[in-house]
Amino acid sequence: MMIGELRMFACGVVLALTMGLGGCITMPDGNSEPDYVMIEFGAVAAFMVIINETKVTDESVVKAYEGLSAMEEGLLAVVNGSRQMDLTLIDAMFASALPIEYQALGATGSKLIRSRVSQYLTPEGGSDLPEWMNENSLTAKISLAVVHGAKAAMEPKYRAITGN
Repeated sequence: MMIGELRMFACGVVLALTMGLGGCITMPDGNSEPDYVMIEFGAVAAFMVIINETKVTDESVVKAYEGLSAMEEGLLAVVNGSRQMDLTLIDAMFASALPIEYQALGATGSKLIRSRVSQYLTPEGGSDLPEWMNENSLTAKISLAVVHGAKAAMEPKYRAITGN
């Protein structure tokens, strides 16, 4: 039984990374911005597997959903320009929003996002981003897409647990 669960989890993570990282590099029109919808889809796929195919307690689901909601508020403020944020704080925010079993995955995934953004913004990346697009805003937008995907995957179970 445990091997089957592990296999499903591994398949979900591989699918999510494939979709999510593809979105970080592939732009819908070929050159302006990453494909946020693809990134969000990758996050939904990963978190659907984590929540539904592994043994995550109800308490962990509630904590994670509420943590992601708080993170969403902070990232929206960064995207809207009303708040500045040190990018390394996003690593800690992702880690603390997830169940303890998956905190390393959250922090490492966040570092991966920052690495891809940095690579994308280098002249060798061939990026033709508009002048207003910088590393902070791009990282915040991609992180926000991941948060939206994770929340969407957790929402049905969260609502069932809390009755909201």
